[in-house]
Amino acid sequence: MSEETAAATSYGIELIEEHVPAEVIADIEELHDRIFARPRRLGLAREMNTRPRQLLVLARASANGSVLGFKLGYEHRVHTYYSWLGGVDPDHRRRGIARRLMARQHDWCVAQGYATVRTKTRNEFRPMLILNLMCGFQIIGLLSRPDAPRIVMEKTLRPLRPLPDPGSGEDPRLPGRTPPL
Repeated sequence: MSEETAAATSYGIELIEEHVPAEVIADIEELHDRIFARPRRLGLAREMNTRPRQLLVLARASANGSVLGFKLGYEHRVHTYYSWLGGVDPDHRRRGIARRLMARQHDWCVAQGYATVRTKTRNEFRPMLILNLMCGFQIIGLLSRPDAPRIVMEKTLRPLRPLPDPGSGEDPRLPGRTPPL
């Protein structure tokens, strides 16, 4: 482990809603190219700030502020959030960063009223596929693409409040209230 890698083991999570600053986009583009070993064809800068109700979740090294991982998504439909793009720096994998990014994204989605999260991945990205399955995603389809098929996955999010005990007499549609007679 390099000195830089060791210094970056401590990290924090940051949420950026809506507009993503240009310097953050540049950091993500650089990390994206390291993660996927190929540059994006269209450039993230053109795509990132055009999505509805987008959220960027970043993992930043505490020591130097470098971006260790990211998760970007946006509203797909009224109650469905699309987890579009993400990854963790290869030097910082297997430390729970991806799971923590996903958890923060899903917590935000629940707070915003989303019922499901949808994502697509490829078979070649096995660690992401396995993490999605371990975190409650179900495979719901397969899309044929010229370069590689996409595995479509979806997760039902937990409700904001637990449903009342069936014997409590509380109306589940109106927490804290009894049903009308």
